[in-house]
Amino acid sequence: MKELVRAFLFSCAAIALASCSGQGSQSSAAAPAQDLLAAARSQLVADLDQCTRSFGYDPKKAADITENQLAPRELEWRQCGYDAVRKYSQFQPALTGRYEQLINEDISMTNAIQSGGMTRTQRRNRLDTLIEQIKTAEEQEIQAAAKDLEAEKEQVRRSIDSMRGFYNMSPPPRI
Repeated sequence: MKELVRAFLFSCAAIALASCSGQGSQSSAAAPAQDLLAAARSQLVADLDQCTRSFGYDPKKAADITENQLAPRELEWRQCGYDAVRKYSQFQPALTGRYEQLINEDISMTNAIQSGGMTRTQRRNRLDTLIEQIKTAEEQEIQAAAKDLEAEKEQVRRSIDSMRGFYNMSPPPRI
């Protein structure tokens, strides 16, 4: 019977250690969720810079374009930008709908500029609002992930503490 209890305790300890080591790697993976997002954002900026190099259009330098016209090669740049945003959205699957909304609204507004129904400034203001909403949602996702991680850590801690109680048990009386 002692061998059975010992084997059980050894199994529990092995499970606890596996849980802790797995939790540790999750912790180091979830804590850097912000780092991963920052890296993804850097990649998005790099991808958009590549779009600028490929098509020769730079939205930061489009001040001399009239309000109700598109710049040369702007449509190609925007298509490249949509691809970059879709690639970036893979890092935040819960927010894919928001990224698609951003793209779809940009397409609609760009069409409206071409037809004279909207100005570049109006599009920029709306895009700024959408981007700010996405940024806020991304930060909320990171906070929720951190909170979930803490709850998982607490559950593992309680499980381990419960297992420690087996060490204090006396062996059952022999009959």
